[in-house]
Amino acid sequence: MFISSGFEHFVVNTLLCPLGMMIGAGEFGDVTIGQMFGNNLIPVTIGNFFGAFLLAAIMYGCHHRELPELVEKAIMEKEAASGVSTPEVVVALGKDDSAKGK
Repeated sequence: MFISSGFEHFVVNTLLCPLGMMIGAGEFGDVTIGQMFGNNLIPVTIGNFFGAFLLAAIMYGCHHRELPELVEKAIMEKEAASGVSTPEVVVALGKDDSAKGK
């Protein structure tokens, strides 16, 4: 189904390109190993890498979109329990009123 949909994948193409060359892709034009790598496998590998990176980034972003609020809440609870406020944490979270001139 993946192949019939028109998508390309490095693992599939490492099988299909040499297989096509063995069964007669040369009849439709001289397909060489260099053309197979330069015109197919390298671009497909780069596309698969960036596509997987983008898909993983979207999934993690959607799954952890509440994470900054949870981290901020945990830091505030820890500060309240210890009674000590860490200036670097407060500035990093944008809660420092002195930096704004207040």
